[in-house]
Amino acid sequence: KEYKRVLKLMQDNSLNFYPNLKEQFFLYDKGDYLEYYAKHGIPIAPTFVIKSDRNPINIIKRVQKEGWKSFVLKPHRAYANIGIGKFDKKQVSINSVNSQSTSSVLRSTISNPNLEKEVSSFLKKNKKFPGFVCQEVMNGFAKFWEIKSFWINGQFKYYVAMKAADKVFSESKIYGSNPAEFGTVSPKVLKQIKQLGKKVVDLYPKMNPKSNPPLYLRIDFGCCRDNTMDGTSYFLNEVEFAGCAIFTMEGNMEKKGKNIFDLWVEAYYKKAKEFKSTKGKKTIKRTKRKSTNKRKRTNRK
Repeated sequence: KEYKRVLKLMQDNSLNFYPNLKEQFFLYDKGDYLEYYAKHGIPIAPTFVIKSDRNPINIIKRVQKEGWKSFVLKPHRAYANIGIGKFDKKQVSINSVNSQSTSSVLRSTISNPNLEKEVSSFLKKNKKFPGFVCQEVMNGFAKFWEIKSFWINGQFKYYVAMKAADKVFSESKIYGSNPAEFGTVSPKVLKQIKQLGKKVVDLYPKMNPKSNPPLYLRIDFGCCRDNTMDGTSYFLNEVEFAGCAIFTMEGNMEKKGKNIFDLWVEAYYKKAKEFKSTKGKKTIKRTKRKSTNKRKRTNRK
């Protein structure tokens, strides 16, 4: 009921919402915008989108065709780690080996006999979502920095480097708590991030004259392309509308001496004035016209 109420408000063209509804839906459907950017030459993790065909057998066949050892399913229109599932094509079998002199453990890898059942159960549990992104697991998330870069009015302002918990990649499902580890990246990696981020901003669809460029975007990058584990080849992981006060305490700015939070305050204020000034001009004109008509009627008397 609340969703419908807010949706109806946002569909009212007489009201000024920013970002507008069309822009928001562009980024809500993760797989669609990733495919859009991939077509324009931006590197992403190996990906395909699942919408109407949710047959677990077909999904597993596609994964096998791609040659992925592990894969994740991420729901459209979810956030954080909600509804994300991780699946392994193979599982580790552990057998104890005993001899007269020693006791040891023998580990072997076998095909996961429960894979179809696991995928089917996940899809049923999350059937409310309109679609899913299916991606190869990128092992670099557990070892290297995930970089969240913040862009205000089309310009890079700061970044946050953080690591996923190691446990995220050892569970059958991703619950992932917020990591407590933050850091900095090398000048080489930062240069790459800024170049990729600028392309993402420039390619952002022109759906709103007041978003050319967008007021704010958070562009996230992960490592490493093709699972090379080289620590340097980053790819686009996510694009989100980032609100103010996001990671302002952990952010890394190139130019020191300014509070990160102030960047958001100034940007929001200036954007609000764009809408305010438009309405104000119309109001002034109508007021003048009414005043003139009153004077004319007075003169006639």
